Formats: sequence, structure tokens, C-alpha cells
Amino acid sequence: MGTSSVIHAVFSAELGTKKGSNLNLLIGLLQKGLEASSHHSDAYSQLIHKALHVNQLSTEEQRELASSIAPDTDKCSAVQRAKYAELRLEQLADTKDRELSLYTQLIENLVYLLWRHVQYYTVYCKDPTEGAGGEPLPKKLLSANHDYIKNVSFVSDLGGLYHSFETETRKFM
Repeated sequence: MGTSSVIHAVFSAELGTKKGSNLNLLIGLLQKGLEASSHHSDAYSQLIHKALHVNQLSTEEQRELASSIAPDTDKCSAVQRAKYAELRLEQLADTKDRELSLYTQLIENLVYLLWRHVQYYTVYCKDPTEGAGGEPLPKKLLSANHDYIKNVSFVSDLGGLYHSFETETRKFM
């Protein structure tokens, strides 16, 4: 997934048009950004690996990479061609690294916007059945489950989970 698909998603009219889809735009962009970031990370790793092992590339691949730096690579020695190819791979890796940092910034900003949306919901949204003076809806939902939350012992649940996992793994040994 390239940069153009994420840019297209930002300006796409279809992502946020459905009724009740307040977060569809943010979540869709976050998914696309994560996919693109993963793709660019893989491509960056491959370029670095090729740059470190440029001698393992075929002569044709080295010639193709070197031709973008030196115009007449047919007359160059194999060592010079390998150096030119390594230089080109490092340039491509540097470009991928910059793109990856931009995707990271994009993802951080989207997570921040998502967090602010959730924070606004938890602080200001009221239950519509109680009118304007009602308690914020998330607080009301949490207080309804407060007794249940109090009685849950997280540590004991984890201990029981660990114990059952341990006994199940012993069966297979």
C-alpha cells in the first residue's frame, strides 16, 4: 500500500458518510496507516539486507541499481558497480525510513484524535433519557457495574488461569 492510497483515504468521501459512523474515518485511516507502515517496514528491512549483501545480487540487478547513479555502468568494474548499487540501495532505504517515520507520525496523530474523542465521550455525553441534567453516560454505566467490578479479584483470576494452564500443559508432556 503506497502513500497515494492513504492520501486518497484522507480525502475520500465514502469513509465518513454513513449515519452513525463518527469514528469510521479515524479507524479506517488508522487501519490503512498501520497496513502501509507494516508494508514500508518490510520493504525497508529488505533494502537494508540487500545493501549489506550487495555481493549476493546478480550482475544484472547490480547493473540496474548502479545505472541510476552512474550513467555508463557497462564500462565500470564489478567492484565499482557493486559500490554504486550499494549506494543506491542506501538511498532507497533512507527514503523508506523517512516514509516510515511519516507513517508513524500519522498513526500517533490518529491515535491521539481517537483518544480525544473517547475522552470527550466519557466526560460530556449524557444519557438522553434523563434530559439535560443527567449523569454522563459512561459514569452511569460504570456505576451500575461497580458492585461487580469490586468483587472481581484480578490477581486470583490470573492465578487460577495460570494454574489451569500449567495443568493443561502437563497433560501434553
